[in-house]
Amino acid sequence: MFRRLYPDILGERVARATHDYPTVFRPSLILLGLIIGIALGIFYGWQIDPVEYTDTEPASLSVDHKEQYIRLVAAAYQQDHDLDRARTRLAKLKDTDPTQTIIALAQRLAAAGEDANALAALAADLSGGLQPVASVSETPIPTPAPIQSTETPIPPPSISPTVTLLTFITLTPTATPEYDYALVTQEPYCNEAEQLPLIIVDVIDIGGAPLPGVRVKVRWAEGEDGFITGLKPEISASYGDFLMTVGVTYSVQIGTRTPSVSGVTAANCKTEAGAQYPGAVRLVFQRK
Repeated sequence: MFRRLYPDILGERVARATHDYPTVFRPSLILLGLIIGIALGIFYGWQIDPVEYTDTEPASLSVDHKEQYIRLVAAAYQQDHDLDRARTRLAKLKDTDPTQTIIALAQRLAAAGEDANALAALAADLSGGLQPVASVSETPIPTPAPIQSTETPIPPPSISPTVTLLTFITLTPTATPEYDYALVTQEPYCNEAEQLPLIIVDVIDIGGAPLPGVRVKVRWAEGEDGFITGLKPEISASYGDFLMTVGVTYSVQIGTRTPSVSGVTAANCKTEAGAQYPGAVRLVFQRK
């Protein structure tokens, strides 16, 4: 009855009620649903069904795994000496300058006291092979004559026919002897373009060929450090250096059996204008 008598009033009330109480959407519930969905997706992708990489290209490896790959390539090259194969393996890293990457890695390992000989040898050969030692200095170094031993050779012991095969099997093999080195050159080295107080070391074999991968120990009153030859193949495959502190006296040793060279300090150098500056000292060692 009321609806028929007052339709306009009833319609106005219904419209007003609809306007005053709209449907409520809570953004917090939507955000919570999104967070739960993302969390479930991450848990599923990481724990339940993670992505597994197989036959991945070396270029896509992480930095640490790339360094491990380079060390494996250097170790393989140390065994087979196949430079073309080493280049092919390194090319898979897609590195624009793999030689410098190897040198940087070798320097970091050497500073940490780890063996970097294989990396140094590979870097030297990748840069073009062994370079003449004279390229380090303005004055060529004459190739030393082979060192002749003055000791009387000891004849091999005669083996008695009564010695049994078991005797040979139980013999303990002797350890491989360490190399001895001799200092053949010690001279100041002045380079006006650099003006750095360096200890420059070159190591050559008995025939005068450069030797990369030789560890050099440097000691002074407050500490000890070292480096490896061949980590700067753009200079020479036998080259290594250490930055001195002016006024500090150092000793340099190659290997463990060779006596150290003591009293090494920065050289007194002059520019063409007569100004003085601390210069380098160059040491050349030859393996016996």
